[in-house]
Amino acid sequence: MFELEFIPIKTTLWSDEAKGFEVRKNKQLLGRIYLDMHPREGKSTGNRQTFFAFGGQNLPELILICNFPKTTENNPGLMEIFDVLTYFHEFGHLMHSIFNGQQEFPGSFENDFVEAPSQ
Repeated sequence: MFELEFIPIKTTLWSDEAKGFEVRKNKQLLGRIYLDMHPREGKSTGNRQTFFAFGGQNLPELILICNFPKTTENNPGLMEIFDVLTYFHEFGHLMHSIFNGQQEFPGSFENDFVEAPSQ
């Protein structure tokens, strides 16, 4: 979609379960995203996209923090339909922020528009 490539980043993150990806288009680095998808002790609840770094000389670096069911020995970790909708919604925010970070003045959009791209 959008002719993007998601290339895994091999680095140590805050949790062994968190994964990082470079987002590239036509081999050009647009930014980085990090996915932290499952609950664990000490992690905040809920689901959201947040910023690692954004704008200026930095490429956008964004985190998707979620608490979706985790596969365990006794649980296949299946997502409910609400979880799937939430994932796509929050991932929409990631993509909006990646593309928005390519502007001269990132983050310059009306607050009432912030939810539109994630729909």
